[in-house]
Amino acid sequence: MRRTIQTALLSLDWLIEKGVRIQADARWQENSAKPCDTGSSVDDLRAEFAKVDFSAVDPVYPDKTSPRGAKYAFTKEAILERARSGVQDIREHKEKLILVVSHSGFLRLGVTGHWFFNGDYRVFELDECNEPGQQPKLKQLEATLNGGLGKSWPDPVVIGSDLPIPDAPPQGKRHSQDTTSLTSDNRLL
Repeated sequence: MRRTIQTALLSLDWLIEKGVRIQADARWQENSAKPCDTGSSVDDLRAEFAKVDFSAVDPVYPDKTSPRGAKYAFTKEAILERARSGVQDIREHKEKLILVVSHSGFLRLGVTGHWFFNGDYRVFELDECNEPGQQPKLKQLEATLNGGLGKSWPDPVVIGSDLPIPDAPPQGKRHSQDTTSLTSDNRLL
């Protein structure tokens, strides 16, 4: 969350000066549970970023590995659910324009299906014909098909692809009972 707050404060300072508030939301954090993708405590962030509203941050944050933090786990199901929930929350806001500062992996694989270069942006509209409980459908404005800076890859990806499914072998790998190996005396197993 620290990196996205820093980006928001630097790039959106002109809006902040006009009274636009920054609302922290744990749902928009990066995917993995690696240290680089696991946030700092809200108390530490609050002390560092007094201009940011942390009142709605889930008290479970930054936990991604315990049963309490399961909704933030590095699994396909958890990531897609937080994406759905985050976009649904945006849909329910009265504001016509909402800027989300998040992480490229989460945005690409959980939300948009599009690549983001560092510091890049894309503009989407919410599709009104979404079914309740389904992944949100977003329509990207043509002007940002290569990213707002023009540096992002234009090739879309399937939302949810390459995200781990617990207790499933990685894609392209065979189950252990399907593998072939040699014994020390060169017999095929």
